[in-house]
Amino acid sequence: MFKWLNVQIDINKAYLYANLDEVICMSQPEGFVVEVDKVCRLKRAIYGLHQSCRQWFLEMDNMLNELDFLKLEWCTCVYMYKNKLILLLYVDDIVLFAKNRKDLE
Repeated sequence: MFKWLNVQIDINKAYLYANLDEVICMSQPEGFVVEVDKVCRLKRAIYGLHQSCRQWFLEMDNMLNELDFLKLEWCTCVYMYKNKLILLLYVDDIVLFAKNRKDLE
């Protein structure tokens, strides 16, 4: 129908790129105990944390805004770049659509 080109991207270990905006501490991982009775303060989101998905989304949203992507009002995970490129964001997966290869690259 439209014959747009597309590319799929998967971000490996995506949550680890997201900063935390609150203080979260955890016990030392098994096998990593440096000092007994000490805890670790997390600086980055990790898998298993309730906040991780939201923090990752906020990180991506900020980055896309800095790159001049426009978030569509009717959907929080669809962005457009200069009416030439559409970006769909689903957790750590991205699909890009464009009419030609130059815009896609």
